[in-house]
Amino acid sequence: EGLRKLLGRASSYRRFIRLPLEPLSRDAIGELAASSAVDADELYALTLGNPFYATEVLAEGSAELPTSVRDAVVARAGRLSYQGRRLVDAASVVPNAVEPWLLETLVGDGYGDAAIDDAEQLVRRIGPTFRFRHEIARLAIASSLTEHQRRDLNERAAIALTEPPEGEPDPARIAHHAREAGAEDLIRTWAIRAGEGARARGATREAYGHFCDALAATPRADIHRRSGILLQVTDLGSRLGNPPNLLAMAEELVDTMDRIGDDDGEALARSRLASFLWGEGKGDPSALVMKQAVEAAERRDVSRGRAEVFARAASMAMLERRLGESIDFSHRAIDDSRAMGDAVAEIRSLTTLGAALILEDHPEGVDRILESVELATSIGQPLLAHWGYVNLGSGLGERRRYGEAMAHLDHAIAMNNRMDLDPSDDYASAWLARIRFELGMYGPAMLLATQVLRRGAMSPITRVVATTAAGRAHVRQGDTEGAAVLRGISGLIDSMDSLQRTWPHAAGLAEAAFLAGRPESIPDLVAAPLAVAVDLESSWAVGELAYWMWKATGDVTALDLAAEPYRLVMSGEWEDAARAWATIGCPYEQAKALAFGPPDAQLEAVAILDRIGAGPLARRIRRSLREAGVSVPRGPYSAARSHPLGLTERQAEVHDLLARGLSNREIADEMFISQKTAAHHVSAILTKLEVKSRGEAAAIARTLT
Repeated sequence: EGLRKLLGRASSYRRFIRLPLEPLSRDAIGELAASSAVDADELYALTLGNPFYATEVLAEGSAELPTSVRDAVVARAGRLSYQGRRLVDAASVVPNAVEPWLLETLVGDGYGDAAIDDAEQLVRRIGPTFRFRHEIARLAIASSLTEHQRRDLNERAAIALTEPPEGEPDPARIAHHAREAGAEDLIRTWAIRAGEGARARGATREAYGHFCDALAATPRADIHRRSGILLQVTDLGSRLGNPPNLLAMAEELVDTMDRIGDDDGEALARSRLASFLWGEGKGDPSALVMKQAVEAAERRDVSRGRAEVFARAASMAMLERRLGESIDFSHRAIDDSRAMGDAVAEIRSLTTLGAALILEDHPEGVDRILESVELATSIGQPLLAHWGYVNLGSGLGERRRYGEAMAHLDHAIAMNNRMDLDPSDDYASAWLARIRFELGMYGPAMLLATQVLRRGAMSPITRVVATTAAGRAHVRQGDTEGAAVLRGISGLIDSMDSLQRTWPHAAGLAEAAFLAGRPESIPDLVAAPLAVAVDLESSWAVGELAYWMWKATGDVTALDLAAEPYRLVMSGEWEDAARAWATIGCPYEQAKALAFGPPDAQLEAVAILDRIGAGPLARRIRRSLREAGVSVPRGPYSAARSHPLGLTERQAEVHDLLARGLSNREIADEMFISQKTAAHHVSAILTKLEVKSRGEAAAIARTLT
């Protein structure tokens, strides 16, 4: 404390020269943060462009409060009078702005013009309220309070806000201060009110947080109150991508409803638990629990709870590609929800119905989901509208209607970025990565998939989609770690036991085995998911998995169920198959079909593969042509020819990361590759550029930029 006071006085010494620094603009902050993990918008909001604060936060490497900033702010506060410091301390516990009446309540007798003037260098009056000059300064002062000070000020703020001099109490503000004070009685009352208000506004994430606070403050013995809160939390949490602890809360809800003797509530709770188990990749337990929920619901009269049970059963069946069952449950859920006037349940059921119809190639599928989006928008439920677009994108993507799919996924991601709806944009981004992979855009696919995987917490389903896309792109480009990436999620895939996850994964491993010259291992990889695909009559899954079985054994499986391009190529109609793939937009698959043709068709295949950077298959076809005596142009990949320095697409990506100053480990993390592979790429770049150091290579990259 003495050192802080000394630092605070230092600027008054005669030999000190103060250099005024103007605040940095938003663009300047963005430039400073470009190579940092710190979000530029968050940094600007925290510092308002203050150069010292901004550079210290960047040096810390996160938006956490740097010790250097805390010391500097607290030292400045140490020069204030006793009353000025009391005012600053009181203001620090109130986020954003504090009203004069509330500040006077917290400061007490010492509140007045003298204290306000003294504190002006940190807290100033803006319009009708007081604010800290910089949010980071408020955080610094708040962090310097003792635990007793913090709790006392927050509790007094919460109590004062329950009776404002004008207007109605703001439950969210009261709940915030009650939580900071640890005042459980206040939390139970006001967090529930705040959650109800946020839910009514469509602020799902905010509502979920408030109800979680209320649950934490409610004793376990109070099962009736907890059951009501658990109903809210599990419903809201299911809209937020199944956040942590949701499974445990659903299990408690089932137990609580059983103890209360609420049969309707128990059926509803079991349906939610089943959905959450499925989301965690626990397929068999989820199926058993959902069966129990449906059997119980079918014995009950029409209700909102029964509508939700049927809606969740429909969704799970759709996800498992039991499409007829999904469509049946969807219609039952829609009927119940309309009978009860439950628009939210109707929206969910329409979305599921549309997704199932899309997967069956039914023309009404898109219309049903757009109907759900329109209804969600009309009742102020943007999150449900967002999920409609996600389902449109993933469903159409699976049917290889890429143009429509990407438009809907882009819309979903833009909605989420604009409105901060929920983390399901990760799933939309993961699916966009899969589509880029299937379109032969391997670099963009791996980049997007890696961005998703680096965000940390996500649902197992999102992890599987993103990892499979990245791993398969690695395989097709010849990166040795591609198969390892796919094998790394084999356990998770097995636990899910869902065709939409097992099919792309098995196909990726089969392709890796084929390109590595191990076709004998393919049947064991694809046999089980192929049998499921045949049973479910899933044409694209049947086609891809049957194709690899045919390549490995020569046996044709369920040809009549396979999607047209696969059926054509396995029937020997390679030219028609190539045209079909070209129309769809899949150059790699087009090249695979052309490879069954005469030399001129195979040369066309090589050219396509060179263009998209699919080296392993291109080399196999080249080798076959040369063995047949055909002259094959060697040449670099087209990606390398188009790069001004002759780098391949992967080398160009590594080169850009070198320019940002990343180490081999950081490059490996960024690109989802091993450190050894990253080092190999760096070495190849240094050789190709004829330079001796990473710094020289980085300088060349910056010059190009």
